[in-house]
Amino acid sequence: MRAKQIGLSLAVVLVLAVSFVAYRIIWGTPFSFTHLMTRQAIEMIADSPQALTSVGLFDGAWYDLTSNKLDPYSLADREKRFARVRRLDAELTGWDRSRLSHQEQLSYDILHWSYGRMLADANYPWLGANNKPYPVEQAFGFQKNIINFLLSTHQIKNARLARHYVERVKAVGPLIDAVRADVERQAKLGVVAPDFIIDRSVAQMQALIAPAPKDNALV
Repeated sequence: MRAKQIGLSLAVVLVLAVSFVAYRIIWGTPFSFTHLMTRQAIEMIADSPQALTSVGLFDGAWYDLTSNKLDPYSLADREKRFARVRRLDAELTGWDRSRLSHQEQLSYDILHWSYGRMLADANYPWLGANNKPYPVEQAFGFQKNIINFLLSTHQIKNARLARHYVERVKAVGPLIDAVRADVERQAKLGVVAPDFIIDRSVAQMQALIAPAPKDNALV
């Protein structure tokens, strides 16, 4: 009986210890500044299904819950991102910089500057929901990035990823609708891309849907 009580007590202590460590790792005060930066980086990536696919750690596994989704696109999601960055920056600046090593101070300054740069976009509500002046443009616009992502980044290595790919393709339609509504919102605010950006973007999209030329050798 006494051995059973001791075993139960040890089990309780172990559970409490694991719970405490898990809390410190995920939510509580970080164990080190490096731990803080790592945790913040993971949190930023975890909110982006497409970024998680780029990393490629979970896609196709039984616990993969994101590779069938695209990144959300809405003003509400933009506000959520701003709120998260404000919280992460407050967590960062709550750290005593003077106690950090020279390299850690450099990382601190870069990260703090980066967060400040992200939050500066909140001063310009006319920006697109992705914080870009023009969501559709010929160099890094939505219409180009989503195609590149589906063609080059999402790998189909098993049946699960194949099904998730189909779900992502189906999600492109609603995403196009969201981007179009955002462009219309900008236009009402007087934000319209220059003619050359519109012309080249339209030409890109027309090239994507144009029929492939026939091979004369096979005619």
